[in-house]
Amino acid sequence: MNKNWQQLEYKKIRAEVSSEKLVPMIEKSPSLIEDWILFSEDKRTEGGYALEREKIEQHSVKEQAEITVNYILKELDFWVKFL
Repeated sequence: MNKNWQQLEYKKIRAEVSSEKLVPMIEKSPSLIEDWILFSEDKRTEGGYALEREKIEQHSVKEQAEITVNYILKELDFWVKFL
């Protein structure tokens, strides 16, 4: 995974990555919301961030996209510290 992170150069592009840019992308492909919910549910840890299916499904697609993007950015920002 570390090699993938290095290729991505996330630290360099992070300032350009924003919720405003990502939310419309997720809205256009709502299946990504499900993918991230599954990723979150598969995490084998007690702590950290999580997407809770029961809570997220109560929202509109736009709100679901916003919640998902916030989760994605928190995950990436957390893991990039270990590079």
